[in-house]
Amino acid sequence: MRKKVLLSFMVMMFSISVSGCYFFPTEEEVLEPPIVKVEDIVYKTYTAKTKDMEETLLATGYIISQTEVEQSYKQALYPLKIIYVKTGDFVKKGDLLAELDTGDLEREVVLQRLLVQKAENKYKETAKSSDYSQVLYEREKLSQMESDIASSKLYASTDGQISFRADYSSGDEIKPYDVIVKIIDPENIYIKHTSTTLKEFVIDMPVYITVSDEVYEGYVFQTPNEADGSMADDESSIFFKFKDKKPSYKKIGSSASVKAVLDVHEDAVVVPRHLVKYLDGKTYVQVFKDDKKIDVDVTTGITTATEIEITSGLKAGDKVVVS
Repeated sequence: MRKKVLLSFMVMMFSISVSGCYFFPTEEEVLEPPIVKVEDIVYKTYTAKTKDMEETLLATGYIISQTEVEQSYKQALYPLKIIYVKTGDFVKKGDLLAELDTGDLEREVVLQRLLVQKAENKYKETAKSSDYSQVLYEREKLSQMESDIASSKLYASTDGQISFRADYSSGDEIKPYDVIVKIIDPENIYIKHTSTTLKEFVIDMPVYITVSDEVYEGYVFQTPNEADGSMADDESSIFFKFKDKKPSYKKIGSSASVKAVLDVHEDAVVVPRHLVKYLDGKTYVQVFKDDKKIDVDVTTGITTATEIEITSGLKAGDKVVVS
């Protein structure tokens, strides 16, 4: 009996030892690392091109007339009767521009003159001081009435062209010193640029003046450094004058741009300014050549706000690396 138990125990242990090997994981096969193919780096490039480049001086200003007179009433005791002129009209000094509505004042002046004459005649007869006082009173009253009539009329103080007419209608109240009309000299129109920094502009330098997309030929008329007194003692402005053709009087007060061409390089090799790099005194661009990016030293020429001329180191058709 004891032998049978012992034998059964040994058979069981053997079974466990044989089946127990399933509790341990089998060793996994070690895999080779994946092979990743490195793709070729792609660069964005700009192809250098040729174009004419200009070295320029630029300025902005506004259109003025050498003669510009504002006509207004110093006092306006009455409403407006009529403005006799319109924009564009030419006037001579002394021409009637506008008139206030004085009502029956002119008829009253005629009657007042009779009263003055009557008072004077009476004083001649009596020589009384009281009658003389009456003469003075009637004369003063007449003088005031005549002054009111005179001040109701607005006359041109100079020859010229009407560039502005106030938008008033008959019966409107007029405030003292409100501008009724402006008179300009249409032959002497200028561009005024207020600056003392543009020292490169000199007298008689040719310029191109752009007004409302129309280009006019002109020249430098006066600078702070070379003033001839024509445009008064202005030490902070540059004046440009139109050569032949001039803009309309309607453009007075409008803005204008001025360009002087200092130099022109035809068929220059040009790239965008931001592609030129500067490091430790070296000026260079990065060129894509033979499937690689290389640094190329360059020299530069005329530069604008967006482009730069390459005078050496680069030729038209070269691929300049952008990024």
